[in-house]
Amino acid sequence: MVSDAVFLLVSAPCAAAMGYAAQRGSICAVAGVETFIDGGSPRLLLSFFRCAAWVAVVSLPLIWLSPANTRLSDSLWPTPAVIAGAFVFGIGAAINGGCSFATVLRLGAGELSFAATLAGLSGGYALHRALPGTPSAPVAAGPSPLTSPEPASLAALALAAMVAMWSLVPDRSPQRLPRSRSGQWRPEAAVAVMGIAGGVLYALHGSWMYTVALDRGVAGMMAQGISNPALAGLFAALLGGAALAAGRSHRLALRLRPRDAGLRLLAGTLMGFGASLVPGGNDVLVLHALPALSPHAAPAYAAMLLGILAALAVRRSVAPVAGTGR
Repeated sequence: MVSDAVFLLVSAPCAAAMGYAAQRGSICAVAGVETFIDGGSPRLLLSFFRCAAWVAVVSLPLIWLSPANTRLSDSLWPTPAVIAGAFVFGIGAAINGGCSFATVLRLGAGELSFAATLAGLSGGYALHRALPGTPSAPVAAGPSPLTSPEPASLAALALAAMVAMWSLVPDRSPQRLPRSRSGQWRPEAAVAVMGIAGGVLYALHGSWMYTVALDRGVAGMMAQGISNPALAGLFAALLGGAALAAGRSHRLALRLRPRDAGLRLLAGTLMGFGASLVPGGNDVLVLHALPALSPHAAPAYAAMLLGILAALAVRRSVAPVAGTGR
């Protein structure tokens, strides 16, 4: 159990740093897919894997040094339910206009309709538990293969370090991400901060991101239990860091469109239902499952990207028709 002093001095600042860096780097899987299919650079998409590498580089040594107090997430098998859940999550994220990361970033920037996404996520978790016949739990594959410092795990750590260090090399590709705002961070720099801070939090708290916290909160309420207040505190710090970055970029402004809130409630419900099957959203896959080398992580992430791509393709095919009818 993390003490209050460690939480205030280490955990909360790390979560705030993650939110700040993600906001300055505009980190979002949906935006990454859109940029790529429009002929842009794959840098934003690849940055998520670099983020996972940073998490592994930081968290593995810390966990190996204190195996009694913390551990990596258990490995899961990529069952059909996991893949289907990730695909549904991707569809919901595309409808939402942002993934798990972007939901926090845009809420932190004052777009209050994204609060409806969080409500929808909770509703999606509750719906999954209430519907009969849906898979209730993922299929465990045992502990992570990186649990202890052995030759294979040390080699994996070295490879992760190479990927992480390579991400710091300046990009010299002729294709660059659009730079619409002054002071925006390169994705590689943003995910380096996110991964380092996320690795510390992984070592201290295990799987902590808010899509997991919401799922646990719903489970606790349905079982009349008590949720972990530390996870709520980490989410508040994450949101606060995103708000601080938005303020420094002069993008912090409260605004609410009821029509957007209704759409995001629907999108969040899809995201929550899908995340119940994975379990977790793309934040959990990047920050928890991929660094632990869980067998389900890469297939689930690919399925999520396919879900985003499918939803974007449908939206783009319908938009011209809707436009001609005006």
